[in-house]
Amino acid sequence: MEASVGEHFRGNRCINCMCHSSENLYHYRETSLLRAADDFYPDEPAAQPVHLAHVSYNSLFLGEIGHVDWDMFTSTHSDAHMHAAARAVGGCPIYVSDQP
Repeated sequence: MEASVGEHFRGNRCINCMCHSSENLYHYRETSLLRAADDFYPDEPAAQPVHLAHVSYNSLFLGEIGHVDWDMFTSTHSDAHMHAAARAVGGCPIYVSDQP
């Protein structure tokens, strides 16, 4: 996969999703942005604190291997303040997926 990304995506822009298996974790040579948890589910209120807990704990381990990605969120979501604050102190890229 990394060879294909290097050939077809300028700057080697790849987020390694579904990357927590051992055969993946120790083979990142060119791509180092790692998704730290499951997707952001905006329509499931109970998923918000669980999502943040998962990415926080997974980041402790994954942060030693690569750069963690906490997934996007929307600034209009009722828990946007919680997501923004967590990502700000989490040391990860911040993606906002608002509709224009």
